[in-house]
Amino acid sequence: MRILRSLTLFFLLCSLCTSVWAQRIVFQRGDALYVADKTGKNPRRLMDIENVAGSLWAVAPDGRRLAFLIRPKTGLSTGNEASGLGVREATVFISDFNGRRKKRLFTTENLRDRQGRIVTEAAISPTESTLLAEWEPTSLTWSGDSKTLYLSCERIHDPKGKATFAVDALNGAALIDAEGRWKSIAPMAEVEGRGALLVGSGWTSYAPASGGESYFEPLTVVNLVEQTRGAVVTVPAGASETPPYATAHAPALGPGNRIIAFGNGNGLWTTDKYGKGFRRLLEGSIRRPRFEPGISEAMGVFCLLPRPNTGDKSVYDLYFASFPESPNNPAPPPALVMQTVDWFDIVPD
Repeated sequence: MRILRSLTLFFLLCSLCTSVWAQRIVFQRGDALYVADKTGKNPRRLMDIENVAGSLWAVAPDGRRLAFLIRPKTGLSTGNEASGLGVREATVFISDFNGRRKKRLFTTENLRDRQGRIVTEAAISPTESTLLAEWEPTSLTWSGDSKTLYLSCERIHDPKGKATFAVDALNGAALIDAEGRWKSIAPMAEVEGRGALLVGSGWTSYAPASGGESYFEPLTVVNLVEQTRGAVVTVPAGASETPPYATAHAPALGPGNRIIAFGNGNGLWTTDKYGKGFRRLLEGSIRRPRFEPGISEAMGVFCLLPRPNTGDKSVYDLYFASFPESPNNPAPPPALVMQTVDWFDIVPD
């Protein structure tokens, strides 16, 4: 009997370990979502996303739910434009991992807070427009506990204007201020949240030696508990140009929030959350770096690279870029995982 109990406990532990460490890649190819193992093999179709706005979908970190934003491909909002996040109407849906049991979380035509009041304005900065209709959604991501959705937006025709809003993933209630306005938690876009930290793309300026003012999009870190925010990259006034790692797109937090990876037109970069030790692992126009969830040590990062031998930057392949064994060694060549990927996420199995 003791042997049977021991074997049962052993196989149970093995099962738990497998569920924690196994990973899946969810990826977009055209108007559909697919899932494969983390080597890119055994793909299967999950659901059609024909009406999903660009890459505005995200898998919860627990791997159980999908969130996706849908809006008409043509046509403008009707009625009160202040009721929309963008010029066109938008609706966020939640479903299970396979796209079933879909329910509407909220819509920009009828966005209400917990008291039933319509939320039509954003509490951002007095110098920027507070009408939600003038903000275009750019990214949709989950908090690390899979309870909150972060919707990032940019002000239409103004790339300097950035805002990230928080929404309860259970009932769609927006984080609002005392006036019933949708409250911006950070002036940044393309965020990823893990615990109390958010990383994203902010904006700042500096005075170059040539005169005038120059803007760029630095890596920005927000601590939601301490209510602190700061750009990781700063450029002193009088500098002739920004460093090659100044602009950060779609940054990702590594294990224990100790390392951050981000892409830009100059390559794939890593640094710590204080902006120390910037290092370029790959060259090229890198998109969407992501770490494996549930892994205690970062062995590398998944990312999208433009298809080789083509001038079309909109066609990407998915690679895994391994970290070098020593900081003094060059990074090994990235390993191809799968071809023709528009967007992806990696989640526990």
